[in-house]
Amino acid sequence: MATGTATTLAPREDRTIILAIPQEEYEQIAVSPPKFRAWLDEHDRLNPEIFPATFEKGYKLHNKTTSDKTSVLKQRIKLRNGQVWTIHPGFVMPRMPRRTTQRKTLRRQLARKPPSRSLRRTKKKKAAT
Repeated sequence: MATGTATTLAPREDRTIILAIPQEEYEQIAVSPPKFRAWLDEHDRLNPEIFPATFEKGYKLHNKTTSDKTSVLKQRIKLRNGQVWTIHPGFVMPRMPRRTTQRKTLRRQLARKPPSRSLRRTKKKKAAT
């Protein structure tokens, strides 16, 4: 049997920066690191509240990946304090399940989906009592 006390981990911070940018413009600058960096610096100057407080101290482009669900390129930056932040465009829903233009379709699909079996059983029990 293990001895000692259990420690609780702090909840993971959401380190995501979502930027309002048209899809066409994002697709042009995301593939070019110098353009992307210049665009980020300009938006930090215009909207500093969107970026972390330590952003001004410096950052480097960490890596980039493509979302499997939406095929959108995500960029990651690493701040001088070691934190890594994900940057993605605002035309994609949070956690990138799909593009924002597809959200009406998602609502319709959820509205048509019948309740799960356990919910149907609960409703029957309540009706019987």
